[in-house]
Amino acid sequence: MVSEKIGLKRKGYVALASLYNGERADYFRLSLGSALSQSLRVPVVIVVDGPINNTLKEILAEYKNELFDIIYLERNLGLGRALDHALDLLRNEFEYVIRFDTDDINLPTRFEKLVEAMEQKEYDLLGSSMVEFYVSSGNETIILGERRTPYDEAGIRRIVHWRNPFNHPTICFSIEKAILAGGYQHMPFFEDWFLWARMMACNASMGNLEENLVDFRGGPAALRRRRGFKYMKFEFIFFLALWRLNLPNKYEIIFSLPLRLMTRSLGGFMFKKVYYWSRAFIQ
Repeated sequence: MVSEKIGLKRKGYVALASLYNGERADYFRLSLGSALSQSLRVPVVIVVDGPINNTLKEILAEYKNELFDIIYLERNLGLGRALDHALDLLRNEFEYVIRFDTDDINLPTRFEKLVEAMEQKEYDLLGSSMVEFYVSSGNETIILGERRTPYDEAGIRRIVHWRNPFNHPTICFSIEKAILAGGYQHMPFFEDWFLWARMMACNASMGNLEENLVDFRGGPAALRRRRGFKYMKFEFIFFLALWRLNLPNKYEIIFSLPLRLMTRSLGGFMFKKVYYWSRAFIQ
């Protein structure tokens, strides 16, 4: 199913997303359509994390014949556990996962460019830059800017204790290396970052493409999720787990974590200003 115009040294790519009941139907339709209309077609799998509403069910039914599989979970397990369950089922048929989120938009050549780079450089983990946007109440699309990440492995390793060195909706990774690192684990808000750090500890090869390949849906709703006591609690738990990995320069956490926690405690207006002024520290 993967296009023959790329000479594959390694085979078995699958696109994977987790869908839960709280997703907006119009966002899901756009996201799924963008994954299924790529210049490089790969199998697409949706893991349904617990019961979902009838509108989301209707969209899945509409696209059922275009999807490779739909994995239904009886109850909501949370993003990390749902994705890990899917990886366990897919590991015998596929070698590499292209992740996408059910509210973002994949640009038409995203899969093709990721696979080309994975094949040429033999990465275990590869992401890209992306554009953050939101749609206002007046139905106007507001571009908030680019979210760039280090492109080389040295840069990625250098910032892992300060910020997520990958934009998670842009990622392609080796299933084998992910499972070797322990797979997705339950770490609310930080499931992806935690997996990348553990893959780093297992000496996975990694990089980022400079090109924007995803339109990421951010804005006010995303900002609200990134502040407050609940988020601070899970951030502290995550950084404690990150400390225990014993990656080089882990003592930087002594400086990065207080800065991040202080930022989360700001009021909404100030948090917005600080977030967009200094995303290098608080993504």
